[in-house]
Amino acid sequence: MTLTAYNNVPIPSFMYGTAWKKEATSQLVQSAVAAGFTAIDTANQLIHYQEALVGDALQALAKQGITRDRLFLQTKFTPTNGQDHRTPYDASTDLTTQERKGVRNLFLDVSRCLTRGGPTLRSVVRYEAEKRFLTPFSV
Repeated sequence: MTLTAYNNVPIPSFMYGTAWKKEATSQLVQSAVAAGFTAIDTANQLIHYQEALVGDALQALAKQGITRDRLFLQTKFTPTNGQDHRTPYDASTDLTTQERKGVRNLFLDVSRCLTRGGPTLRSVVRYEAEKRFLTPFSV
């Protein structure tokens, strides 16, 4: 079964996951793309992910001629109750500002998929926000 976003962007069925890669994240993302992956999954949650290092990998890939438009990038926002003491955004700011921090980590203007999730939610909520910020989808 093929999933597509509301605007007909295909959602890959297989993605390279960046959880628990720690300081090796950037190099491993580059290796994954070199091995043929075209979709990358990350999150703005320092307990499990190093989203900024995915951004470093994207910059390195761009220098090699692998541009952002050739990759599907999925990132996730986790609320403060799913973070440890290293909350990667200013929790006193509004939700849109908090979510944009992750997109900035990836040096992007648009993320093809941003999902909200966390340990208090029964499922990941897919939603529509500012269209210039993200491309929402539904399953």
